[in-house]
Amino acid sequence: MSLYREKLLPRLVDRACGSEGMERWRRRVTDGLSGTVVEIGFGSGLNMAAYPPEVTKVFRGRTCRSGSKAGRAANRALACRGGPRRIAR
Repeated sequence: MSLYREKLLPRLVDRACGSEGMERWRRRVTDGLSGTVVEIGFGSGLNMAAYPPEVTKVFRGRTCRSGSKAGRAANRALACRGGPRRIAR
């Protein structure tokens, strides 16, 4: 476990992919989704806020660990809106 891989890189990616301009693309890509979604590159969970309310479950890939920044971001996104009710591994 390196400091760069575990701490610095995730924050850099989150910052780069979390810009306001990217939100428009997230909404466009997730528009029309419903039911169960498989999120292959879950990353820091930025897509969670863009899922429509019709998405009821999200399966995430092994790109994040329990208690990680991604897991916390996903939980915040769920708490802020009526999105997916469950995130599964």
